[in-house]
Amino acid sequence: VLKNYFHQLNAVFVVLYLYFFFWISTIAVNYEVIFNNPSILLNSVIVMVFVGILLNLNSIPDTVASGTEFLDYIKEDIFKIIRFFLIPLAVASFSAVSNSPEAAEKFCYVFPLDWIIYVIALCLWMLILIPTIVINCISDKKENEDTGV
Repeated sequence: VLKNYFHQLNAVFVVLYLYFFFWISTIAVNYEVIFNNPSILLNSVIVMVFVGILLNLNSIPDTVASGTEFLDYIKEDIFKIIRFFLIPLAVASFSAVSNSPEAAEKFCYVFPLDWIIYVIALCLWMLILIPTIVINCISDKKENEDTGV
């Protein structure tokens, strides 16, 4: 199952994973900002719900136009649906954390000054990047052997 998942990953999703891990790392290192100020978390969740619903509603006409039923859309595109909710959550919470008075000295604009965030994000990203490259190289080599190239 994982082999197929890594084989189907394209460059866009690998970059999205980098952003996701960067967000996770930033929130993990600055968790006290969110949990000491519940309004940040509440505001981020509200933005996630409203924008996530709008993004999903925006993608439904394409699905319906192609003849897919709504429940089939949910089954087939569950990761897209989750992504459409996760992106606004990440943007809202990251913005709130980086602009909060408690973390003001830890950020230069939106860039964290703590280097450990970058190290954590890159290490997590390698967990996706390395298997993707290895599996795709092995698959390409096997396809070339099968076709005789």
